[in-house]
Amino acid sequence: MHKITQICWEIIIYGLAVLVLGVLPNLAAAGDTEICGFADFVATPLQNGGSPSPFAMGQAELDFTRKLDPHWQACIAVAFDAEAEAFGLGAWTLTYAVERHDESCCGSRCFVHSTGFTVGRFDVPVGIDWLVYPSPSRLLVTAPVAADATHAGWNDQGFLALFEGKRFFGAAFLTNGTLLTEEVPGQAAGGRIAIRYPCCLEIGISGAAAWNVDDLHRATLKGADIQARLGSLGLKGEYLELRDGIGTDDLGVRAGFYSQVHLQSGRNHVVLRYGALTTSGNARPRPLSLGAGREIAPGLQLRCQYEDDTVSSADRLLVQTVVLF
Repeated sequence: MHKITQICWEIIIYGLAVLVLGVLPNLAAAGDTEICGFADFVATPLQNGGSPSPFAMGQAELDFTRKLDPHWQACIAVAFDAEAEAFGLGAWTLTYAVERHDESCCGSRCFVHSTGFTVGRFDVPVGIDWLVYPSPSRLLVTAPVAADATHAGWNDQGFLALFEGKRFFGAAFLTNGTLLTEEVPGQAAGGRIAIRYPCCLEIGISGAAAWNVDDLHRATLKGADIQARLGSLGLKGEYLELRDGIGTDDLGVRAGFYSQVHLQSGRNHVVLRYGALTTSGNARPRPLSLGAGREIAPGLQLRCQYEDDTVSSADRLLVQTVVLF
């Protein structure tokens, strides 16, 4: 079975490569290239249970985007790898999108308002934390412990299809299997479906499965999420579970949740988040985070976050400066 899957995967990749090579030469002369980016710097003036460096480079990214025509867009992101302390290719995508603006297309007569696909390296749409991977989009300094322990900013190469409507969002992807580990080659497939209600409420479910080339090492990721916005008040919560194993033997299960509420007032915001994580039935950290932030000037943000681990009584204070350019 894995040989058939691998052959199909190669056919898809080769077909998309032919499409890209055939389209780009005809469209390269159109449009303008936009350059933008961001960077953040984190200070840790207080941390119990360890003695880390008090200052650290967070994320840094430079994005080059070129609108090839009304439907095609190419993007390359050069990103800083904190572990390697070097810059590398964080993402590269070629996207085809169609949006419907026909006045006769409204209400229930137009279920899907926009659709498209992306080929390249991208953030994989599982759950809702993938929407705030970049530091300018995240209201707190750190990611939720449940998201970090299960998919940890999953970025991969492959194919992504998106469908969006007024009351609906859908995503399906086929990528490499780095949901397992970087050392285990394989494939992964999954997606997310969300229903949007008129009262600014969205409920979604996500799922993904990964397997190696021998069809022995497998992993599954599933989750459910909810988010709502009532004026200046925002609420969201998510449950995630990663099950990793070889054949029918489980190597481990990591499961957790987090809930978050934030209040926006002009250029200021405050955030409260609580989460929990278990690994193969054993209790892990239950961090409680309180944060606040302010937009000092256009393109300049200052945030602070106090995090308390309610299990080990370890706490820390983080201060983050984010610059957009």
